[in-house]
Amino acid sequence: MLIEQVCAPPASRRQHPKGPAMFASQTAPLHERGAAIYSRAVLCIYDMLVVRVSNSWIWRSPSQQTLKVYAQHLSADHLEIGPGTGWYLAHADLPKQMQLRLMDLNENSLELTARRVLATSQLTPDKIQQIHGNILAEDQPLSEQVASIGANYLLHCLPGDPVVRHKALSNMAAMLADDGVLFGSTILGDDAGHNLAGRGLMKLYNHLSIFDNCDDDQASLHGLLEGLFHHVEMSRSGAVVTFIASYPRR
Repeated sequence: MLIEQVCAPPASRRQHPKGPAMFASQTAPLHERGAAIYSRAVLCIYDMLVVRVSNSWIWRSPSQQTLKVYAQHLSADHLEIGPGTGWYLAHADLPKQMQLRLMDLNENSLELTARRVLATSQLTPDKIQQIHGNILAEDQPLSEQVASIGANYLLHCLPGDPVVRHKALSNMAAMLADDGVLFGSTILGDDAGHNLAGRGLMKLYNHLSIFDNCDDDQASLHGLLEGLFHHVEMSRSGAVVTFIASYPRR
């Protein structure tokens, strides 16, 4: 199903006279400002701009490569943090008896992803839980641990302070079962050898607080993950690093 079709709001949804502001207040925390840009209008063009164009030609990491990671590590008891438009979940082969949890600060993203998964899989509404939550919060909303967590293109949108990144990853590790796996990818910083278009987008996105990743590098991320997981794998394609971390340290 085309993204334009699933972008349409359900008939039962209350219509507001004005849509959400594109940007949160500049006094809001960085992660809230970054999340605020994803209005319904932006999400409807996200796949074209990011999944198809930016990933392949600017970040030089085709989306199909990340989709392979989903095929290998997505479980029947899964939490997706920062699902975006739900493109990866909609194109993955989801287990029929899957329990899917979606977590994001942006309700537009949660609603669009849920509708898209329902339209492209055999999952029923009772198998999809939408969690309006903050991965940096002290108290996380999950009442039980999950077998897998996907966090694709999330880390570069969080505040770049290593302490904050560690907090987010630590919360993810705590939500995983003892044999669980965290997987995802993130766009590296200024030293990643970006092409001309990539340097331009990096400058723009960091200025708008969509990204906060100028200093991000693979070695630092590897160190954070190794401190939280017994087994860590990483691979790089262009300016994007993919990580797979399993068996969280307790």
